[in-house]
Amino acid sequence: MTGLLMYYLAEHRGLRQPVVVSVNNTSMAEHLGRHYGIEVFETSVGFKYIGPKMIETGAMMGGEESGGFGFGMHLPERDGIYADLLLLDLFLRELQPTPDTTVLDVGADELGFGEGGGCGTLNFFEERYPFPERITALGLHDGRGFAARYPDVRYVQGDACDLPFADGAFDVVVMQHIAMQIAEKDQLFDECARVLRGDGALALHEIFSGEGGPPLFPLAWATDPAMSSLETLDECTARLVRMGLQPGPFVDQSAEGQQHHLANIKAMQQALAQQEGALGLTVEATKVRLQTATSMERNLREGRLKVGMVVYRKTHK
Repeated sequence: MTGLLMYYLAEHRGLRQPVVVSVNNTSMAEHLGRHYGIEVFETSVGFKYIGPKMIETGAMMGGEESGGFGFGMHLPERDGIYADLLLLDLFLRELQPTPDTTVLDVGADELGFGEGGGCGTLNFFEERYPFPERITALGLHDGRGFAARYPDVRYVQGDACDLPFADGAFDVVVMQHIAMQIAEKDQLFDECARVLRGDGALALHEIFSGEGGPPLFPLAWATDPAMSSLETLDECTARLVRMGLQPGPFVDQSAEGQQHHLANIKAMQQALAQQEGALGLTVEATKVRLQTATSMERNLREGRLKVGMVVYRKTHK
């Protein structure tokens, strides 16, 4: 992700200040530095070295191999939320939406953004997209709670594997953490491709199987293997290529996901030590959520799971 953030700052923001990376970070920083004429400094591992070097050199960005990023225009310290906002801006700039761009969000939820015990993905698109009146959100619920939160967004109740829309109805289809729950992936993605216009884009923020071995349960969406339908990123990409969609770069957010779960684990452990619930949950629900968060953190840390974003573009009508 170091490379993508550096590319965003250089290509889309036109910045040329130095970049500071830890010595074991990606070599992409050096390649991009040469391409854009940006000086790259290396430090020992950790932001106790990266932060001071950012201040000394006036760097626009600092990054460590574990997924921590700081920014000169913000703070020379790790800030995952700010990094995610920059990646969202990159996503929007690459898609180049206009007030006329029609978007289908597959898998909208009744819960609002940030609700549900600290979940950070629910209705993220509705919360951040600059043209909410051009979004059609598809969900399984009746949509009353959704409509109250997002009155400018059209809501349709329906099945992701049998989309109630005409062929070529949308410029962009968005899915966030949906495919890993659906076994009928050919049907799911075929429907997504069907409702896209000839040059449309499918944007995924998804969890995939990793190379570190089978996932350990429980997962955030499944308590046992029968409830999960994970596949690898390569399997997903191969399927979509067969359907006429070509992938862009994968933005790996596994390190950020691990840190998210670690923060929740700490909060829940502290609350339970006081015989209290955390994240708006009861004590018993907190105990269950702690078990899940512990499992998810280990899966991401050991490479059993991978989470990130990728945009696929349709290549034929």
